[in-house]
Amino acid sequence: MGYRELRYWVYLRQVYKLPVKQYVVYIGKKPLKMKNTLMEDSTTHSYTIIDMRTVDCEKFLYADRPEEVIISILCDYKGRDVRMFIREILERIRELVKEETLQSKYIKQLEILSNLRDLQNYVGEEVDKMAFIFDLTKDYRFQQGREKGREEGMEQGREKGREEGMEKGLKEGIELALEVKFGFDSLELIEKIKGIRDIQQLENIKDIIKNTNTVAEFIQKITKD
Repeated sequence: MGYRELRYWVYLRQVYKLPVKQYVVYIGKKPLKMKNTLMEDSTTHSYTIIDMRTVDCEKFLYADRPEEVIISILCDYKGRDVRMFIREILERIRELVKEETLQSKYIKQLEILSNLRDLQNYVGEEVDKMAFIFDLTKDYRFQQGREKGREEGMEQGREKGREEGMEKGLKEGIELALEVKFGFDSLELIEKIKGIRDIQQLENIKDIIKNTNTVAEFIQKITKD
């Protein structure tokens, strides 16, 4: 890290001709052992290391942006009961984010970050207790796609046109739901969804998304159905 920071300093100083202050943010699981100074012969370079576990969680917990709130899971929660602390974070997400699609997005990000503190199981359990449910039918993008499909079908004036419009709307909503709920793991699933033409099957998939928590569980259910 010392050599890397020195390279950065030289580049920034040379290109921008401005004072350079360097910070390294440590979010690892293990205790911080990294040095903040590089000493080589006549060269000495130093930078500031911030260990997130020493930062007061309230600096982020009571922020007005959900992206900042979820960072509090990495910080020092000052002896709070861990479950109560996680509930506070989830409540803040619910207060700041009204759209269920986005709630699911930030909860997924919280789960990923919580794994750095071995708290992922606690987060999952508290999410279940608080009944955060992603309802695809209430999602604005899904409703917009479905309505657009209906309008396209009516304009064409044919049953085939209406079905194609419904199919398109359902697929757009399902693809969004998969991306929000499963992240990068959803890419392969989305490709499979694109090949489905049956409206009832797409409706069933919509319901399955709401009731599954992992990609493996989702695949198992759609294969069974």
